[in-house]
Amino acid sequence: GADTITLEFVIDATSLAALPVERQEQLAATLPRTSDSQRLCLKMSLPKTLTVGECVRQVTSTAGIPGEWHLWKTNWCGEKQNSLNDLDATLSSLEIRPDDGMLLVRGHVVPKGFVRVEILFDVASSDKDAAERVLNDVAIQQSKAAAAEAEAAAAAARSAAVTETTSSSSPAAAVAASTAGGAAESAADSAAADAAAEITSGLKAMTITREAEDPAGIAWDNLVSLGNAEVSQTSTIEDIKVAIMSFAALQSFESGPANMLLRQVVDNKITAVIEGNNGKPSKPLHTGMRLALTLAAKPFVAPHTLHTIRLCIRNTETQSTSRPIPTLFGAEKLKSYDKLLAQLENETGIARQNMQVARHVPKQSCWQLITESLFAAAGSAAATPSKRGRGGGRGAKKVAKTSGHAARMVLRDGDCIAVRDKTLPSSAAPTAANTNNTVTVEDSFETDWDRLQAKLAQDAISDKRASRQQRTGGFGGAPAREIALQIFVPDYDT
Repeated sequence: GADTITLEFVIDATSLAALPVERQEQLAATLPRTSDSQRLCLKMSLPKTLTVGECVRQVTSTAGIPGEWHLWKTNWCGEKQNSLNDLDATLSSLEIRPDDGMLLVRGHVVPKGFVRVEILFDVASSDKDAAERVLNDVAIQQSKAAAAEAEAAAAAARSAAVTETTSSSSPAAAVAASTAGGAAESAADSAAADAAAEITSGLKAMTITREAEDPAGIAWDNLVSLGNAEVSQTSTIEDIKVAIMSFAALQSFESGPANMLLRQVVDNKITAVIEGNNGKPSKPLHTGMRLALTLAAKPFVAPHTLHTIRLCIRNTETQSTSRPIPTLFGAEKLKSYDKLLAQLENETGIARQNMQVARHVPKQSCWQLITESLFAAAGSAAATPSKRGRGGGRGAKKVAKTSGHAARMVLRDGDCIAVRDKTLPSSAAPTAANTNNTVTVEDSFETDWDRLQAKLAQDAISDKRASRQQRTGGFGGAPAREIALQIFVPDYDT
């Protein structure tokens, strides 16, 4: 009617993935999908006088998704445009139309001037005792969340059973409805027990579903989500750390913010430290930003000078690579090849004269050997006097151009490097022997992940070549398909 409006509410995929697996399966079985079959949705006719808050409650209740949710208005292709922040505003006052897209996102609306930042716990490079306590607290919180989810499902089942009983005049129907409600409650309790058992040690890592693809973890780090922190866009690093300290998973962490380090996570890999030398973030804060939290036994000294190198050990004998550990390197350690080897020797225990080091090149799915001739540090170009320095007059200094033979390699935050002891025995065939009669073996450092990516890239090239051959008729094969064109040229002289 004229007083109602029919809207399609699409459930945000990321929010859906945060629900328990069994709940996701139930929703997938009961809710329809969007026209492109990519996301779950729910179409409802609602009064135009309904407020945004009432709309959210009615939609989530009908869909059976408990918890706190909020709405976003989307464009024609489903991209977020405006969040409906005013929960007391009516649909008519906001001029919501039937063709407007609605996206249902878990959590409440972030107030204006604030951002929501996801905090991920860096297990590998944190203090061992602190990590065990945090993971234990994470397990407890996840168990409580699973129990609350099961209780909400059981309450909904009991409510549905009561409604069915009161609306039916048949005693047999009332008994059947009551039995169904009891069965649903029992199933919810069983789901809660299964969810609690699934948590085990509390380690629900982001990488857990990717172990089969990349057991060495070359493409991503082992991180555990602790939740979201809502902070002001102008927050200092200290403000962010204080907000994180209020997390339930960090209640047993006895040290203060000085023992915490925050680094940005890009593509599920830990990269640069975000703390600037003035105590403010070195990168602008924005909603959706992801930060890795590292806990240490001692306070961090001058964290703004630290860099992150993802360090792993290459097993020469088995030709396998360990999972990278995000390791902190001082800026001075990356300025020379000798200082880099010195820290690598300290971190791995491998003597530098027996060490072979390689850096991973993700775009090419291969490893590049780090040698003294290729190694370079940022800002190593020398400044030399120039007779024609721009803006400085005669004799002004100008940075000299490096020659084609200059070193080109620069290690950056987030780079993954592997170290192997080239003197250890290997299953590969030996290629040479050194002066000490110690066999040395060539190793490409290639992992299963690299081989998989190389195969996918080769398959993509083959598919593109086949598609091109089909369009053009092949190379040296059947002639290309021809079409006839008639071109009429007007005679302007007549």
